[in-house]
Amino acid sequence: MCSSDLLSIKKALVIVGGDGHDELSADQPSVIKEITSSSIKESEFDPRNIFESTQAHQGGTALENAEVFKSIMENGDVDHAVSKLIAVNAGAAFYCSGKTDSIQEGIALSLSLIETGKVWQKYLQYKTLSHSIFQ
Repeated sequence: MCSSDLLSIKKALVIVGGDGHDELSADQPSVIKEITSSSIKESEFDPRNIFESTQAHQGGTALENAEVFKSIMENGDVDHAVSKLIAVNAGAAFYCSGKTDSIQEGIALSLSLIETGKVWQKYLQYKTLSHSIFQ
């Protein structure tokens, strides 16, 4: 049996993206259920209230997606659809973990970390570490 007290969980988010995925959508409204020890609240997250323009990224092959990620993160491109998708979901994680007081603050933090290159730097550190472990 698992208890939220044992895990020190203060809140959890259950997310249904506007596209039906289990992540916030960066181009259409999503439903969020916020669960705490005392309540369950349902709200809608609409990225159009944050971003001037939103559009879905169609994705591609794993190699194509890796190149898009590399280009975005190396250049701190916060206007790309993929940056927005990463930022809204990282923003929700920052909020859920208590690092920010709202998802919107979490999104702003995420975009700042992308724009300043800190996400790319952390990725390169992770890549170096993982390669050293598996060689």
